[in-house]
Amino acid sequence: MNATTEMLVDAAGHILSDLCTVECQHAAEHGTWPQPLWSALHDCGIAAAAWPESLDGSGLDMGDAVAQLQVAGYHAAPVPLAEHWLAGQALAAANLAPGAGVLGLALPTAGAATVSRVPWARRLEVVAITESPEETRLRVYPRPRVAAQATSLAGEPCDTLDLAGSGTSADRLLANAAPGWRARAALLRRAQMAGAMRRCLEFTLTYASERKQFGRPLAAFQAIQQELALLAAEVCAVEMAVESAAHAARGGEGLYEIAVAKARAGMAV
Repeated sequence: MNATTEMLVDAAGHILSDLCTVECQHAAEHGTWPQPLWSALHDCGIAAAAWPESLDGSGLDMGDAVAQLQVAGYHAAPVPLAEHWLAGQALAAANLAPGAGVLGLALPTAGAATVSRVPWARRLEVVAITESPEETRLRVYPRPRVAAQATSLAGEPCDTLDLAGSGTSADRLLANAAPGWRARAALLRRAQMAGAMRRCLEFTLTYASERKQFGRPLAAFQAIQQELALLAAEVCAVEMAVESAAHAARGGEGLYEIAVAKARAGMAV
């Protein structure tokens, strides 16, 4: 991790500690966009940290982006940071400039008129990428039509978009092979999961140390110690799998390592 990344990770930690409160998270679960949190991330450059320098970003590679998202996952930040980053990278690949709003990424099946489970779709200027073995076509939908609203297990917006009923502002055929957008998205989501697991472990250790039963802390019981050790091992395994995948993605797509990280995180959850 270089000095720039360390500075951004540290800044993200301070911002999220201050603004990503329980009240902020509850409000987001009830449909309120956390504008103060997003504005702070935008103003200090974190919202564009993984964008190339041509888009006024910091040009973080996948390994550094993973480190940032682990912090976001640790604090359960209710903002589409990973999606915003990926969308900016997709626009840069097509030589398009991002708009002023929050960006998102949708990966529909080729030829599909709708795409479901798009995070924060009702808030986004969505970049839709249709992939096939032969080509990658990028289409930009400013404020696309939301066909149906839903929420994820985390209580965050996860909507269905009507692409046929949305206006397209750009349609580009990207050169070369598909750049593995789904794999990148999978890795960044696992980074968030790793951060969340680390926070769960800390909460659990604190509770087991403070909560007493039969005059002793829970952590003093051998059976509880065993469960805590298993939990810690799962967290470390996921963190190492994500770190390995991020390292592989630096030198190429790292599809195998990302698949391992995805499977390992799912097992741990």
